[in-house]
Amino acid sequence: MAAIKLTSVTAYLTLVLSISLVKGQCFKSDLVSEQPASEKATAEYQAVFYEQQLEFSLDMFHKLYNKENRTNLFFSPYSIHQALIMTYFGAGGETRKQLQTALHIKETDTKDELIRAFKMENFYQETRSENTTQYDLKVANRIFFSDEEPVRPCVQEIFSKEIELLNIVNETEKSREHINSWVEENTRGKIKDLIGSGHMDKETRIAIANAAYFKGSWEQQFKKSHTKLALFYVSQKEVTPTMMMYQKGSFRHGVSEELKAYIIELPYEGEAISMFILLPPFTPNALQDTISRLNASTLREAMDGMYPDSIEIFLPRFKIEQTFDLSQALRAVGVVDLFDEVAANLTDFSEKPGLAIGSARHKSYLEVSEQGSTAAAATALIGTRSGRPLDQTRFVCNHPFVFFIYDNALKNILFMGAFHTPKSAEKS
Repeated sequence: MAAIKLTSVTAYLTLVLSISLVKGQCFKSDLVSEQPASEKATAEYQAVFYEQQLEFSLDMFHKLYNKENRTNLFFSPYSIHQALIMTYFGAGGETRKQLQTALHIKETDTKDELIRAFKMENFYQETRSENTTQYDLKVANRIFFSDEEPVRPCVQEIFSKEIELLNIVNETEKSREHINSWVEENTRGKIKDLIGSGHMDKETRIAIANAAYFKGSWEQQFKKSHTKLALFYVSQKEVTPTMMMYQKGSFRHGVSEELKAYIIELPYEGEAISMFILLPPFTPNALQDTISRLNASTLREAMDGMYPDSIEIFLPRFKIEQTFDLSQALRAVGVVDLFDEVAANLTDFSEKPGLAIGSARHKSYLEVSEQGSTAAAATALIGTRSGRPLDQTRFVCNHPFVFFIYDNALKNILFMGAFHTPKSAEKS
């Protein structure tokens, strides 16, 4: 096993070196760095890359969460980030600057550094998935180009695993079905028809897609015999019945004074991935207050302040499926030119002018049950103490809360959401 791992790492380092060698010739909009990166520098930048992911994840949560309608929300910031990072690799000029700001990329970060971090992360995810049976985590990226698009040869070389050419002009519907089949396959059938009819035509030149899937069993499972019908308090004026799971065990939990919420970690088997829940007190606008305080710093502080102890947990059994048009949210974080055929600059992909993204679609799926959770998502870019719970021996999720599925190894959020009501969630 050790020899296999060594071979894999050696192959990856060879790939990294080849990227460094062709970078200067390929990305004309990039900062030039003639010196190859050391392993130490690569590892240091990897940590920066993950922190940028976390900041972007929370930005997207704030933009997608509707504090007025107070409906359920579930999405994969990880999937969206992967799709936008691939777009960034092809961007130049003002388009690049807008993506750079939205993705929290520093002006001094070069594309070759980002490509190494991107490929190392995907290599790690792929290798980890192949060497564990405790959970199923799959991440896949693909850039679909029209076969008539003059894609830069060096781009095709660097992203040989990610790029696929399709005969979109003559086989538009077949191309759309092919992309949807790719997404469906990589999400184990959970995300279907990501690109709907009418979202692609003969003029489509590029479709950037990411698919993310996770299925894990709880490290400590809830017993079905303990699941009972209970009340969920949507608000001070609205109550609805739901199936409430229950168990008692030792879990890491704590109280965040900054977020005014209680936090708990529910690990999946293997403990590499966990679900975290932020539960504010049941008072008017408490969830909105917690969310307004949520950022990378307050979240890290809350997670670092947890401790293991015996506790009773009550958690709804639920299922959520959602579809988003991401265009508005992306414009809200400053990504504007990407959707304008005149203003968009994707010349690091192709010298032919007018290459732009026509729409941005995201589909997500989550099922939480006694055994564990199944989550999937896909993104396509087409052409104070008063908040302390009264009883810290019980964690009762019978009112709105925030949750996220977190990769403990890479320290980033895979999936995230807000649960407001069982009514709009499809119950299993």
